[in-house]
Amino acid sequence: MKRTFILFYFICAFNFSLLSNQSNTKYQEFVDSWINSHTKSAGTPFSLDSHDARLLINVIYFSYLRSVSTCHVQHVGAQALTQFWQLWHNMIFTRRNPSKQPVYNTSFQSNLHYITQAIHALEDHAQICTTYAHALELVLKGPLAHCPTLITMLENIRHNARTFTMQGLLSAKEHVYAIYNYKLTNNNFISPQSRSISDVISNCMSFLRTDSLVEADRCIIKADSQIWKSFQMLHTLGNHLYVVIETIRSDFYWTLYQALYTIIEKQYGLEACIMVFDAHGYKDPQPTSSLLPAPEKK
Repeated sequence: MKRTFILFYFICAFNFSLLSNQSNTKYQEFVDSWINSHTKSAGTPFSLDSHDARLLINVIYFSYLRSVSTCHVQHVGAQALTQFWQLWHNMIFTRRNPSKQPVYNTSFQSNLHYITQAIHALEDHAQICTTYAHALELVLKGPLAHCPTLITMLENIRHNARTFTMQGLLSAKEHVYAIYNYKLTNNNFISPQSRSISDVISNCMSFLRTDSLVEADRCIIKADSQIWKSFQMLHTLGNHLYVVIETIRSDFYWTLYQALYTIIEKQYGLEACIMVFDAHGYKDPQPTSSLLPAPEKK
């Protein structure tokens, strides 16, 4: 039986280490309490057979992996978007005079690198999310579970994951407002009092009526920069909220996964830690099947 490890992603778009460290104690307390409530007494095994235990640990693992993958794909996607816009802005800034020095020091090769990286991350993310969806659907609503206890366990786990997520969002609310206010006051974003896009177009057309192509082009470039900054603020805040959500989910599920893996491996052996889901759905465990990653390999 071979052990393979699915690629682990790093959550690097924003730093939530303080929030994560404060919450990990709560996650561990929940996990300890949850495990105790699902064993007959301290130190005794789960009341699941090896098949249902395997399904449980798979769903928990892919719940964790989906959150980590979401954070990663957002980060590389934002990088690619920024690089592509810089390439675009260099083009419109130099289109009247290609000999002008571009605004951004970026090359086609570097842009291609970021865009290719984002495409690959999106492909990986799609596979992970599809696998996660299959696991959840087939276990909670499908015929795979042998015992209703497994369904009850997973519903309880998912309920608590949502509770921790909402608590974390409330804790991060002031931080999100701080980011918005900082960017609004320090980065010259378009405010509600600023000109609308129709005003920009009207201004540009007035320059064209007087045959002032240079001024019209300057107007377009300035408007393009302002619109990008406003859009950048929007997707920064959106990404920020999702990183809060997915960081909480990944920490919660990883804490639970570590505890469950140790118990299940000890009680049922490595056969209960076989990976039984992929992007195509459920696959029967075989002697050559891959094993889920051991906790120490995060």
